[in-house]
Amino acid sequence: MRLAAVYIKEHKFLFNNESQVLNFGGKYFYDFEFITNSEIAIYRKENKNYIDDFYSKGIISISGIVGANGTGKTSLLKIIHKSYQEDTPVIFVYENLKQNKIEYYIDNRIGIRNENGGIIEESKPIVKFIDNIKYNKFDCSSHTGLYYSPIYDKNIADFYSLLNLETNHSEKTLEELYSNSILKEMIFLNSEVSKKIKIIYSDFPNYDNIIIKPKKLHKGDFTKVYIDSNLGNPNKDQTLKYTIESDLLNKNFPNTENHLRYYLSILNNGNVTDALKDIWDLPQYKNDNEQKSHLIHNSNNFIKNIEISILSYLLLNDTFAITDLSGSFDFEKILKSKSFEEALNYILAKYIVQIDKEFYNNPEEIKIDDYEKLIQKCDTLYSKYTVLSGQDTKIIREKITIEINGIKAIKDFYDLIYKNKHLIQNDEDHSYLNLNVKNLKTQEILFETIQAYTKVKTYFLNIPIATIDFIEIETDKKLSFGEKSLLNLYSTLYEFTLGKNHTRESENYLLILDEADLGYHPLWKRKYIDTLNQTLPQIFNTLNPKVFNKIKKKKVNSEQKNPKVQIIFTTHDPLTLSDLPNSSIVFLKKDGLFSKVLKIDDAERPTKTFGANISNLLSDSFFINDGLIGDFAKDKIEKVIIELNILLNQKNNDVYIDISEDKKTLIKETVHIIDEPIIKMKLIDMYNTIF
Repeated sequence: MRLAAVYIKEHKFLFNNESQVLNFGGKYFYDFEFITNSEIAIYRKENKNYIDDFYSKGIISISGIVGANGTGKTSLLKIIHKSYQEDTPVIFVYENLKQNKIEYYIDNRIGIRNENGGIIEESKPIVKFIDNIKYNKFDCSSHTGLYYSPIYDKNIADFYSLLNLETNHSEKTLEELYSNSILKEMIFLNSEVSKKIKIIYSDFPNYDNIIIKPKKLHKGDFTKVYIDSNLGNPNKDQTLKYTIESDLLNKNFPNTENHLRYYLSILNNGNVTDALKDIWDLPQYKNDNEQKSHLIHNSNNFIKNIEISILSYLLLNDTFAITDLSGSFDFEKILKSKSFEEALNYILAKYIVQIDKEFYNNPEEIKIDDYEKLIQKCDTLYSKYTVLSGQDTKIIREKITIEINGIKAIKDFYDLIYKNKHLIQNDEDHSYLNLNVKNLKTQEILFETIQAYTKVKTYFLNIPIATIDFIEIETDKKLSFGEKSLLNLYSTLYEFTLGKNHTRESENYLLILDEADLGYHPLWKRKYIDTLNQTLPQIFNTLNPKVFNKIKKKKVNSEQKNPKVQIIFTTHDPLTLSDLPNSSIVFLKKDGLFSKVLKIDDAERPTKTFGANISNLLSDSFFINDGLIGDFAKDKIEKVIIELNILLNQKNNDVYIDISEDKKTLIKETVHIIDEPIIKMKLIDMYNTIF
């Protein structure tokens, strides 16, 4: 089944509310007539250039949308993709060829929408083929739309798509996107289908090793966050005052000595800046490199560098609201910890005590390795009451659970790194994990590391600092934008097929590629369509298409062994366009402030594409007026022509030619560098005639 035509009833911003029709090179061309508010007629005209089985088995059709910048190509893709935010009134016509017969399916999206965004069935106009052809109602469960773009654009979140280049998660940092992309690419590069693509692209981008190293963190970025605050609370004198007043009010003095020590500990607590300096000056973490003294670590000990980075973030995370339940924990215990694991346990104890000092009789017994017991205790303790000392127990339980899960995520990440410390390599300036791309074991390690690291970063999200990263993921090769685009396209498609939900069971896929060839070298652009045609069937053939059985009321295996893929892409490249039959191309043209779609018989529509001369494609298909040279060169040449014509006219009229040697030399040198032979020879002839 293929999308053959789209009727857009109106679009205020794109087409000035005028109707437009897109035809994608099916067996027929389609036109529409809005007869009344309750009836729409569809006309058919045979596409005499249509060829059955023109593409590889599994590829239904390949179509392009072209036009100058600003003509609305991406807006059209949004309509075609049927994203859930899109409410343009539109009709989709699908052709399903069976033994030289066509089954038609219509998706009518014109009508009044209800509060949930769906169209009220009774408000839809009746759709009729002018030659009384019967059709079926389109079943969206049999057809999956996929959208891909190589450009990071948060607005692409509007596309409800499974190939969104991660852009529907706008809260993700670029570092996360980069890390996830590397993992995705590494899995693809070791797949069987990548071998086929590498045959076509002999210089297909590749890398052998993934490098994970501690991120360089500046001390100033940490100290300036709470530059004048006290650890955990910006005003320790106010905290002491509040605590004493509360104890006096509640007559809470079971042990006077302990209370006095507690009050003293509040005054002795340093501010965040002091705490950070104390921990950075610990012998096991102290950065003695004078040239790198402004950094938290000197990058020469992977494990220790990771430890001090995490501890620094944990200190910034140590903020809490003072309540009647709040207690105090001796910060010196953290500084005197015998190991990183012990420091984590003390920090967790400190966090919990500051939320509720009664959580544990002896806070020093709190250990993250007792994770299950801690969670169970938290659930049990705060389910008995709804309020404690004026505090909602649900909120208390939530806060403590967050801290327990956060420290657990850190411990899991650290244990994973420590377990694989044998992979750590060192050079003069760096200590790093070196993971071989082709090794399945190191692939697994990278996957686990990224998953664990993401959980830690999620825990640290509320820290008010510009960046929350303490590792960097790099490759052993720096890829160009074009190489990244090519690799990301195929790794994204391959990753999609690895999923295990119902969207991977469709019989038909509509793959929308929005300028996916951006950044490709011309040699790669020549192979763009051919590679898609040859390799996509291999990628999608791993999927298992299913159809809905009305009798069994569930999806069952389809008689069709492999899914079918239709491709619609946008491009600015004539080499890519030369691989498409003219009838498979939608041409957009600016019409004042708006755009219009050129119909198949429109006089303005270019007529030559498939295997056509590249110059014709440039001038016609991309609507380049006034020649095919750059404006700068054109301006320079035109000025020389004007100058020579004036001088030639003076020569012919025996007028004295008053021109400086510099001007004369400039004209001569400009003519000399022109590479169009006919223009150059004519201008040389004029120059020689004058001088």
